[in-house]
Amino acid sequence: MKLRRFFCFCLVIISSVLLSCCNTQHDTPEEKPSAGSYEFTQLTNRMFTEYLSGNTVNMHSMVLSPEDFGINDYQVTLGDFSLEGFKNTNNELCRSLQELNKIDYDSLNDSEKLTYNILKTKFADSLQYCDYYMLDEYLSASDGQQQLLPVYLAEYSFNSEKDILDYLQILQLSEEFFSGLLEFEKLKADNGTFMNEFQADNVINQCNEFIKDKENHYLITTFNDRIKELEYLSDDKKNSYISLNKKYLEQYYFPSYENIASTMNTLKKSSKNLGGMCNYENGKIYYEGLVRTKTGSPKSVADIQAMLENALATDTIRIHEIYSSNPDIDKHLKDFSNEYKDIKSTIGNLHKNISEHFPEPAVKSSDVQVHSVPESMEKYEAPAYYLSPPIDCLTKNSIYINGLNYNGKSITELIPVLAHEGFPGHLYQTTYFRNTKPDNIRLVQSFPGYAEGWGTYAEIYSYYITGLDETAAEYNARYTSLALELYSLIDIYVNYNGWNLNKLMEYGKSWGFDDNASIKIYHAVIESPCSYLQYSVGYLEILNLKEKAMEQLGDKFSIKAFHKFLLDTGPAQFEIIERQMEDWINSLPSVLYSYYYFSDSGRHLYYRTTFEIGFVHVDFRVIPPSVLTDLILK
Repeated sequence: MKLRRFFCFCLVIISSVLLSCCNTQHDTPEEKPSAGSYEFTQLTNRMFTEYLSGNTVNMHSMVLSPEDFGINDYQVTLGDFSLEGFKNTNNELCRSLQELNKIDYDSLNDSEKLTYNILKTKFADSLQYCDYYMLDEYLSASDGQQQLLPVYLAEYSFNSEKDILDYLQILQLSEEFFSGLLEFEKLKADNGTFMNEFQADNVINQCNEFIKDKENHYLITTFNDRIKELEYLSDDKKNSYISLNKKYLEQYYFPSYENIASTMNTLKKSSKNLGGMCNYENGKIYYEGLVRTKTGSPKSVADIQAMLENALATDTIRIHEIYSSNPDIDKHLKDFSNEYKDIKSTIGNLHKNISEHFPEPAVKSSDVQVHSVPESMEKYEAPAYYLSPPIDCLTKNSIYINGLNYNGKSITELIPVLAHEGFPGHLYQTTYFRNTKPDNIRLVQSFPGYAEGWGTYAEIYSYYITGLDETAAEYNARYTSLALELYSLIDIYVNYNGWNLNKLMEYGKSWGFDDNASIKIYHAVIESPCSYLQYSVGYLEILNLKEKAMEQLGDKFSIKAFHKFLLDTGPAQFEIIERQMEDWINSLPSVLYSYYYFSDSGRHLYYRTTFEIGFVHVDFRVIPPSVLTDLILK
């Protein structure tokens, strides 16, 4: 998974104060931009700087040098999660849409039009569902703020002494920040929208586990390691900051987790929902908005359910066919090439072996560091995740591997994981897109369906480029997509269709699940609704795009060109990507005829091609002798 930013963009207050910012790329830099283009650039620059200024953790993870982006003076903050802040979201979204509507759309260049369409669609979607904020959950054990913040703190880089001071101030602010989130949980309890009791127990256990060993906590050890490496600090200052970090953790940060555990223990009996999201008032409407946000698909929940059921049936049939013809297939599912020996060689070889199928990566394989998830967080972290680099330093990439899932296992278990998180997955896609220099506002927009759909697509694609025979590769691919489709359907059945645990247990038996497995899945989809859908639906939407491109282009279809199109377009809603693809296909030249012929002297062979665009002869060249020899031999 690609770890999401600490806070979602929709909650950023978009004020009318104009801030200076870095330049945005234009199609023709030499030309003076139109008035509409200039106004749009100013608007998106302002949104970008306000996003960064609204949360210091986000800002620091996004940029190394804020001053290069027009942010010279900022207040250290963890954002506004007050009730008033939530209520203001509606007004701010309306204002953003009004500002966009004032832009002369026709005067924008193609890149700006794409950004405009993405923003307008996203703001309109958010506005449609923002009244249901009492169903939002910010303290979930799977992806709550108490789980995300320490991950970013452990990765917080100290490029200057101010970074250290900001970090220490964040620790001081953490107590007030988490207290604000707990006040929101109390309001949810009064409103009848508090989380399920088992979810509260998970949060309580997570917080207790997090502070179990305060003396040797990883927020102490990782901080100490980073400080000791800094050459710009004297030994006295290093020791002083090390002492302050420990002091503030003990004074502010650790007590915050104790407070979360205590408060959630008090509130958990107020839970009025024993099932999925649809059991809350307006829960089905909220879930529809969540599906749209998480997947980026324009399809209704019913249509998505039908798509998943069809895909599940297709994968099931094909798996049975492969197994019937190859009863010993299980013995060959991990027969990857022996060049994948360990994590380092796997990342290096994935980086090398994707070149035939994907555009050139923007970073080297050496630009990624692989870390282990801290033991105290293993139970609550994903099996693996990728932390993206600052936009002004693409070489700082981190992949985290959860030892709870992979310790003691063969490297063959990690190959598809490293493909998903690394090359050609999240790391590759993120750094490639950032290297295209899009409008900065696009870099802070979250589109989980595109991101996780691409990660899943990359993981499945890796089976075909890592030495497996074609049958084993297809079996692995089908099995991976089947599992995601099945869990996604269970998510819909529970959170939208209202299945209870007994009905899921009955369904689970048809798939070989015992009752404990069904309970585990039931809890997972309730605790983090739509999590599986961003993988499965995103993946299926990408497959649909590829199938449409193959159908329309026929023999002209190039998988590498298709990948380049998707990567160049970047994260967006899938209906917008499909419109972009139609323009891309229509822009491709169509060969009317091509032929070889000799010159009058008979000494040279020429190749001539006529394209559909303007009937222009675009290729007219001498064939090299080596190629001539091959042609004669054929």
